[in-house]
Amino acid sequence: MSDCSQCTENLNRAHQSGSPWNMCPDEHCDETIAIIHDYCHCQGPFSGFPYVQNGLCTTGPGTLIPIASKSCYCCCDCTGNGMSIATSDHDARAIQEFNVNDLVWVAKDSSLKIWVQKPVLFSSGTGDQSENKLFSVHFDDHKTRRHITAKSFVSQAVTQQQADAYYKILSTPPNEFINKNGRVNLAVIRQTNPVIISELLSVTEDVATQIFITLSSGSNHLLVPGAQPFLMKDGTLKQAEKLIPGKDVLLHQDGSTSPVISLEAGIYKRGIHHLATSVEKATSLEDHLLLLNGIVIGDYAAQIAMSAQNSPIKDHYKDDPALGSKAYNQANSNLVTTALSAHIKIK
Repeated sequence: MSDCSQCTENLNRAHQSGSPWNMCPDEHCDETIAIIHDYCHCQGPFSGFPYVQNGLCTTGPGTLIPIASKSCYCCCDCTGNGMSIATSDHDARAIQEFNVNDLVWVAKDSSLKIWVQKPVLFSSGTGDQSENKLFSVHFDDHKTRRHITAKSFVSQAVTQQQADAYYKILSTPPNEFINKNGRVNLAVIRQTNPVIISELLSVTEDVATQIFITLSSGSNHLLVPGAQPFLMKDGTLKQAEKLIPGKDVLLHQDGSTSPVISLEAGIYKRGIHHLATSVEKATSLEDHLLLLNGIVIGDYAAQIAMSAQNSPIKDHYKDDPALGSKAYNQANSNLVTTALSAHIKIK
């Protein structure tokens, strides 16, 4: 739940006007963080009217965002901490909750064949309300997103009967926002916005926004600093800001992979926290590979080692361009790129 004072004030006003909703738990807001960022900064599908009026963005810090599928609100610039680090084969904990000597789940080496528990020897981060540039790394099937049903649209403002009707419209050709298997079609979603949905379904802007957010949310993502290293298939480490959608894949504990489908940068009021299994920079990847929301990453000791001179852990992508640079756009002309994002072109 957000502790932003502006959010609290706006929530009180919403309650006074009759809304029964409260603030969403952090995990629900994390699921929609990319859409929330666009909404709060009038970017992407929210870059036109009615979100931008007279050249000014009408949303911003403290703006409530209705999450229809959960019947609660998220809030601009008040997203919470919560990326999870595995502590064992079956358990995990929010990264900011780790203390020195707490056990963390690590791979013995880049083969990922053996995983063991090791104590955390370094744990430090910024406060929850600090503003940081972070990268949202989305991974999954690049053509479809999560499975969705008519019930996903039910809220205080949408009955089950209405939800059934909306689902039928959205899943029936020529619309096809949802395919025959009930999965959201990303190609269609990327070409739409709440205004289009409002006109298509003959609903209010608020209801259309709720439905749009429901359709757009739910892809797997990690929110990390640009320098966060990810383990690549060849055993090297690559920083988040240099990942290439459609080319790079992320590794899971068992060595299986998920393709990177998009990379987005933004300024978030969200703390950054670092963990390491040593207080010195790593000299190898042994015991320095962690699981962040199920994806293999290098710990802070490995991250520091990548930038150190004469380090045995090499930054094999040192000269590669980062997201947002002209060189990145030129090197990846097959992608749809902006100053803050890159994603696969979907035909």
